[in-house]
Amino acid sequence: MKNPHRLVGIVIMGAVMLGASGKLWSQSTPSTSTAEDLPPWYVSIGGGYIRYEGDEATKNGGFGLLRLGYDYTPRWTFRGEFSYFPELKANTVYNYETGVPVPRPGLHGDSTWAVGLAGDALFHFIATDDRRWDPYLVGGLGLLHYEKMREWRSQTDVPIRAGIGLAYHFTPEWAVNVDLMEQMTIDKLEFNFIPGAGVSWSPAGRKPARSAGLALVAPGDHAAESTQASAPPSPPPADLQMFKLDMNSAEGKWHEYFSELDAIAKIIQTYPDSEILIEGYLDQQPNISERDARKLTEKRAEAIRDYFVQNHHIAKKRITAVGYGFSRQKAPNDPVNGNPENQRMEIHIRAARTAP
Repeated sequence: MKNPHRLVGIVIMGAVMLGASGKLWSQSTPSTSTAEDLPPWYVSIGGGYIRYEGDEATKNGGFGLLRLGYDYTPRWTFRGEFSYFPELKANTVYNYETGVPVPRPGLHGDSTWAVGLAGDALFHFIATDDRRWDPYLVGGLGLLHYEKMREWRSQTDVPIRAGIGLAYHFTPEWAVNVDLMEQMTIDKLEFNFIPGAGVSWSPAGRKPARSAGLALVAPGDHAAESTQASAPPSPPPADLQMFKLDMNSAEGKWHEYFSELDAIAKIIQTYPDSEILIEGYLDQQPNISERDARKLTEKRAEAIRDYFVQNHHIAKKRITAVGYGFSRQKAPNDPVNGNPENQRMEIHIRAARTAP
């Protein structure tokens, strides 16, 4: 091969993609660890395109990228990026005397390859745990090293990076993202447009097989044994039946509770005159205000209500969704490790109130 470095780059990117696809296929095997055991790291692979300002010695070109990110808080993420530009051809300039383009002075050769490193901070506009659409701002610094020397320029650029991005989380583990960024070289103050897109995988999204996530609680009894969601419960009393979804993580990914919600919906449908109350509770956390906690738990309660309405055609007027946030906690708060007893969703099925 004319340029061995290209073969090395292709092998590296192929290995990364093969490893990522292996992780995708391995999702069918239940994990023995919970999301709480795994730090919120993620890895992303993708590509992009660099569009130079116009008077650079190199033409526009494509690149591949590999990112490693860490979700520091729901609002802030830090990530590192490695990018590889396999071929950036020499730029040309139009010669008005001959009428044909000629190579622009500056690059020692017909083309060059380049590698880049960058560190970015992401500010997320939406901080809820159960977000699917995730818009954010990006800012950071980078290094871009060219294989060949460029006249009047350093062989390595130091750009300042800024832009906007949008991610879509379609499973707890997988997401796609698009970044629209500009980078300004510090020495020449030239702005280059670098859009990119990628696919991300997060091990923190993995969950163990759920075998007892639903609890059936009799009136006044909040300590009943957990039962299998698929097992038919005993007939409820006329006044109240309560179910509890154990929210032992802050993920809020409702597709993991579909089987439990389907079982509850069948019970609701056997009592067409009943009323349903959905209550959300959150374990107290130092980085979430009481107001935000109430909004988050209310959103989760409304998500369950909407699931019953859209998937099981239960009348919306029968359902009341309420978020209590940190209030009405069942167990003492642990500010360090938290207390999962306080993070839960309760679904009450009640006899319809008769008019006086």
